[in-house]
Amino acid sequence: MMMSARRREYLYAMGVQLWVDRANDAALQEPVLSAVPDEDVSLYCEGPEQAPLVIVGGFPTQLDEQQARPFTGQALKLLEQILLASGLNTSARFLIQSVHVPASGDEHLDVKQLANCRHQLVQQIKEVSPRVVFVLGEMSAQSLLKSTASLSQLAGDSQQVDDIPCPIIVSHDLACLMRQPVAKRQAWADIQRVKALLG
Repeated sequence: MMMSARRREYLYAMGVQLWVDRANDAALQEPVLSAVPDEDVSLYCEGPEQAPLVIVGGFPTQLDEQQARPFTGQALKLLEQILLASGLNTSARFLIQSVHVPASGDEHLDVKQLANCRHQLVQQIKEVSPRVVFVLGEMSAQSLLKSTASLSQLAGDSQQVDDIPCPIIVSHDLACLMRQPVAKRQAWADIQRVKALLG
C-alpha cells in the first residue's frame, strides 16, 4: 500500500521507523530503513532575496498549502493591513512559515515538526539577512528562540537567539488576531517595536 509523503513525514517526526521492502532489487532482498531527512524540507516563502524584515508564521493552512504560499486569504489581508497602517513597506518584507505542513492537532507532534524544520528556517533567515525578524505565534516563537516561555513572556521586548544575528520581535499569530480582536492592541505595539528597530 502506498503511503502519502505527508504521512511519512508525520511518522518520521514521531520517531516511527519506516521499512521499505526492496523486493525488486535482487541484491537487496532484506528490508531497509527509510526516513524523511530534514534537508528535503522546503518551507513556503515569498519576498525579495534581501529584505530588512522577515515575518515568520507558524503552520500553513490548507489554502496556503494549495497555493504553495506562506500566507493567503484573510490572514494575508490582515497582515498587509497591519503593515500598511504602521507605515511599513509591504513589498520590503520576506514571508516564511516555520513548517511545511499544516498543524496535525497533536501538540507533541507539532512541536517535533517545528524542531525538524528549524534548521531550514534559520538558514533561510540568514540568506535574506534582515535587520529584524517578526515571528507570529507562541509555538513558532518558542521553536525559533529555543525557549519554553509563554507568548506573554516573549512578547513586549526584543529577543535574541544564538544562531540568528538580528533582533526578534514576537507577537500573536494572525489566526488569533482574527478570532480575538482584543489581541490587536498588543500586536499593534509589537509592530511599532519592529518599525522602531528598522529605523
